[in-house]
Amino acid sequence: MTEKIKEVMNYSLEDKFQLEDLKQRKLYINFEIDENLLNDITYHILRFNTEDKGLEISERKPILLYCVSNGGSVNDGFGLIDVILNSKTPVYTINLSYNYSMGLLIFYQVVNDLLHKMQLFFYMTDKTLCIIQVQN
Repeated sequence: MTEKIKEVMNYSLEDKFQLEDLKQRKLYINFEIDENLLNDITYHILRFNTEDKGLEISERKPILLYCVSNGGSVNDGFGLIDVILNSKTPVYTINLSYNYSMGLLIFYQVVNDLLHKMQLFFYMTDKTLCIIQVQN
């Protein structure tokens, strides 16, 4: 029995940091936007909303979504935007460095965004190229 308990409690330092981040409601978009990211972020946003059920919006602890992305799937990105916009618990996006393409659309769809000193955004269609550099 003791061996099974030790096995269950054996986790890495990275696991410990991830658990601490989840307790603080910190989520990360730090790679390409795809189905896996959509599923992971959606799960946590819905879980936090369930935890906050019955609380006034002003009493809910905000979700912090740290973003740095080269972009990715448009379908999965718009799915994530829909989840964020329908969350009763506030979601704040924090741009860590850059957000390109779909990452930019996710970042700017959320009203509550926090900017750092140096930001770089990139969006391109077949006819338009837009590069935005922000310095606070």
